[in-house]
Amino acid sequence: VYLGKYNINADESTSQKKAVVDLRVNPKYNRANFHDDIAILNLNSDAEYTNYVRPICLWEAVDGIQDVVGKDGIVAGWGYNEHQQLNQELKQATMPIVSADKCARSDAPFFAEYVSENAFCAGSLNGTGPCKGDSGGGLVVKRNNTWFLRGIVSVSAAPKNGSVCNNHHYIVFTDVARYTDFIRQNL
Repeated sequence: VYLGKYNINADESTSQKKAVVDLRVNPKYNRANFHDDIAILNLNSDAEYTNYVRPICLWEAVDGIQDVVGKDGIVAGWGYNEHQQLNQELKQATMPIVSADKCARSDAPFFAEYVSENAFCAGSLNGTGPCKGDSGGGLVVKRNNTWFLRGIVSVSAAPKNGSVCNNHHYIVFTDVARYTDFIRQNL
């Protein structure tokens, strides 16, 4: 695992390489519908905080997503781009968080299967957003000038045109605020 990395192929003095010594997958995880799609990676040593490696705040436990609907989140990753190639440099996208109702109305059969009370949808539906290779990345939301981790990229509808990305569709995020107990128990 790299921390503080920008260019995936460059040797950067700002990055830190860590080994994963323990992987704790949520025991309720369902690989068929991606419900409870969250895991904790324990590293071989602590991160050294720098200008490039910073901690993220956890959203307190909440019941539902009403507090973030209509707000923008930012997601980053090295997944595939619009040319169906893996990005070499870290990319980010700003995505509005939408209500469960709006998400469900956009594609009822898909979202009925993949969205639970522990997940939410976000997206601009304009071709911008996470893609294959970005799963597991965080969606951060700014609140009172502080960044909080609110979502984890989980699943999106498969594109019908042979592309690897479908960013004209909402993306499903695991709602981190529903898993604060799991996170704290496994740190």
